[in-house]
Amino acid sequence: MIGIICDSGTDLPDEILEDKRVKMVPLKVILGDKIYKDRFEISEEEVLEFMKQGFPKSSLPNVDEVKNALMEMVKDGYNEIIGVNISSGLSGTHNVFKMASSDFLKEFSDIKIEIVDSLNISMGAGFLVYKALQLIDSGASFEEVVRGVKDSIKKSKLLYTIPTLKFLKAGGRIGKVSATMGEILNLKPVISVDDEGVYYTVAKARGMKKAVDKMTAALVRFAEGRKVLALSIYRSGNDPKTLELVKTVEESLKPLNAPVIFEKSTTPVLLVHVGDGLIGAGVLTE
Repeated sequence: MIGIICDSGTDLPDEILEDKRVKMVPLKVILGDKIYKDRFEISEEEVLEFMKQGFPKSSLPNVDEVKNALMEMVKDGYNEIIGVNISSGLSGTHNVFKMASSDFLKEFSDIKIEIVDSLNISMGAGFLVYKALQLIDSGASFEEVVRGVKDSIKKSKLLYTIPTLKFLKAGGRIGKVSATMGEILNLKPVISVDDEGVYYTVAKARGMKKAVDKMTAALVRFAEGRKVLALSIYRSGNDPKTLELVKTVEESLKPLNAPVIFEKSTTPVLLVHVGDGLIGAGVLTE
């Protein structure tokens, strides 16, 4: 029986996490001197409240936590397990999963485990979990599911834009000079992940509305000539301006004719790095 293990940075919607074949290991959110398990012990609202006066941080799950999750899956009858992680170019989570699975296989050599580096973030990685479930439902073998998931890495695209760069700067994910200049000029970057699994700037625009327009245009270009299997739309916070921009994204992406649409707030551990007002969208193509 095939099961899937992932980290919470894949930002899966509840309808996927509710599938019993999926086991999610939470990353950690650090608010001051307190550490919380992402999604289980901390909410978006709590992180946003802390952000008004401080800079939250994130950290990885440890090897034992991943091994315990693997053990739970084996006890539930899963003897073939596929792992999906956010990009190793953005987080050490993938390496933790690799170490945990290596240790686990020393004790349980009859279990098959394949850990996949999504080279992506949020639902850009989460789409690979969705793809794996679709393949399992079709009756594909473990090897076929692994191959299909890996083939989908370059067929998944996620973009986002944010009102402020200060949290990316605080986390060391963007240069201080470029972040400061961006704030001064009111430049909002459209950010994605490249083939190496690291952030790059797709475009820049003055103001969120123009940045969102460039983001959706870039996503439509990526999907051009391809069949879209699923679409995701993400946000952080509930500011009326943010919600209005979400409607703009929905309208702009209607021509993609996505048969499945996931829409949600971003998970707390990713919120740590982007702050309030994020607008993001992604597609999985055939």
